[in-house]
This record gives sequence, C-alpha cells and structure tokens, in this order.
Amino acid sequence: MKRVLLIDDEVDFLSIVQDELFVTIPQKHPLSDHQAISLESIQSEPLVLLKETHCLSQQCENVFRSARLDPEIRMRSSQIDTLLGIVEMGMGITFTPQMAVERHKDRDVSFHRISPQPYFREVRLMWMRRHQTSMKRRAVLKIVEGLHSQSKSTY
Repeated sequence: MKRVLLIDDEVDFLSIVQDELFVTIPQKHPLSDHQAISLESIQSEPLVLLKETHCLSQQCENVFRSARLDPEIRMRSSQIDTLLGIVEMGMGITFTPQMAVERHKDRDVSFHRISPQPYFREVRLMWMRRHQTSMKRRAVLKIVEGLHSQSKSTY
C-alpha cells in the first residue's frame, strides 16, 4: 500500500480497500432473479440515494455518469437503513457498498453485481500534509497498513 498525492500537495492519503457497489432492489422486483443487473435495465427506475454531501451518493451518481445515463433521483436520506427501507417498500432502488451487504442481508431486498462490469469505489484514509506526523498518527497508519495487508492475503 502506498501513499499517493492527491490533486494538490496539501492532502495525502492511504488507500485502504476497493469496495464493490451492488444494485439493491426489492426482493419481489422482476430483476431479482438475475445475478447481475445492467445499468441500462434500471435507468428508468426511481433511485434513492444518500444526501449529496455523502461520498457514497457521489460515487453512485458516478456509476450512471460513467455509463452516460441520467437516472431519476426520487429521494435522498442521511442513512443507508432508511434507503433500504424505502427499497423494501418498492419505492425505488439504491446501491449498497459491499462492506454493508452482510449487515443488511436479512432485509427484504436483494443485492446484485453491476453488469457487464462491476463498479468499485476506493476507500481512503486522508490527512492534511501540513500537520506534522505525530507518533500517534504513524501508529494508526502502521495498524491500518497491517490490516490492509492481512485482508489482501485472505482474498
């Protein structure tokens, strides 16, 4: 794992994990028996996302932008639990990060890979470079790097 300089020289970051986004639809949706779902097949579905200030919302919108699609965003919320409740009621669809799927597998929704190519977001630990690197920060970075190395060896 390496530190990479962001757009300017003021922010540094450490890549922690690549996290896949899953299309999340109601269990009784016509596409629920598909293992993977294309963006084109859901572009007319009402989309429910986190509020604009949340990075996951921006990443979900980027999924559609990358496919040159313009979805109808029906509603926004500040909680993934609320979004999944809306999906359970059949009022829209959403995207769920892989790191949250296991926690919500008992919900009345189904999680599907994006086809033809899965979409991954990068989760990063970020800090301002101007702040002196303290012993505590170095210790945290060492722990995170160790956890990341362990998780890569289990795949």
